[in-house]
Amino acid sequence: MESPESAIDTGQVILSWPKMEVEFCRIEAIGLVYVDFEIVRGDFLLIFAFLLIFYLIFYLFFYLVFYLFFFWHF
Repeated sequence: MESPESAIDTGQVILSWPKMEVEFCRIEAIGLVYVDFEIVRGDFLLIFAFLLIFYLIFYLFFYLVFYLFFFWHF
């Protein structure tokens, strides 16, 4: 298992499999903003659902805004 420093630098999830310990995970968003999560082993679906909803909201928002703007005004 890698050291916490290298795992954080590469954006990987840190896990402690033998024990249900809380570890820190840094998720890089948009290349500039870093969000720190405290996760346990059972929270993968929660993080996945959060990222999926985050992606869908921004994708649909920007798609609709730009599509409607260019379609109606040009």
